[in-house]
Amino acid sequence: MYACLYRPAPESAVALDRIARDYSPRYECHGADTVILDVSGMTRLFGSPRAMADEMRRDAASRGVRVHVAMAGTWTAATLLAHAHVGVTMVMPGDEADALAALPFASLAVLQTSDFELQTYSDAWRRWGLRTVGEMAKLPPADLVARMGRAALMWHAMARGADVRPLVPSLDEERFEATFELEWPVEELEPLSFVLTRLLEPLATRLERRDRGAAVLHVVLRLITKEIYARRLELPSPMRDVRTLRTLALLDLESHPPAAAVDRVTVVIDPTSSRRHAGQFTVSPVPSVQSLPPASTR
Repeated sequence: MYACLYRPAPESAVALDRIARDYSPRYECHGADTVILDVSGMTRLFGSPRAMADEMRRDAASRGVRVHVAMAGTWTAATLLAHAHVGVTMVMPGDEADALAALPFASLAVLQTSDFELQTYSDAWRRWGLRTVGEMAKLPPADLVARMGRAALMWHAMARGADVRPLVPSLDEERFEATFELEWPVEELEPLSFVLTRLLEPLATRLERRDRGAAVLHVVLRLITKEIYARRLELPSPMRDVRTLRTLALLDLESHPPAAAVDRVTVVIDPTSSRRHAGQFTVSPVPSVQSLPPASTR
């Protein structure tokens, strides 16, 4: 089963994905007004599909968001129905084509993407006298291909409520950040070196698992004066070697020392996009740790 939440008016600043993630880990955002959820197996937590749909609508209303909710066996049908009907719409799997049949032909425009341009075919279909989605779905597929090519079959399938591609879950922007509260304030670089290593090691592991590298390294220090002292290092190439990152951070702090002792250390990494720099992690113009001058203590 799939559910679609559609917000007809942007009266609230609450993002729909914040609501969606409370009901399914698999959801796909379409702009700011539509989110599609794969709720397969999730209804056991809420009872029936109808109970889940009602709960999503109440939850959205409690956050100041007015939404239309539709549930169907395909995400295509759920999307079309959520845009077309106010309130909650329920369609059992297998009944999608009948549920969509009465919708105006123009309703299909909500499915338009760069891969599926409706305008390419809509003028011709209007000349043929098509007014509803159901009338389009009844066209003989063979005749449609003969007149307009195989690409037109995509729209023919969507008019029946079929999914022509899988749902692609949206991924939350992952933050590579770690913080350590010091029991006692420190002024020397040597104890900071141990703290930086402790913070960087798990971050480097996460970068490796996601095939990403550090593009920018932020070291944020809270001083005993309650001031925040931040340093930003733009790295010459993607990297995730802990010793190199730590040494670069220490060299920078040695050149730009904080004005007071430190009682909290935060490391934030701005990562490269996944696989964007594949193959560059082992061959790097950045010197090895052994060739870097040692960071002296103060």
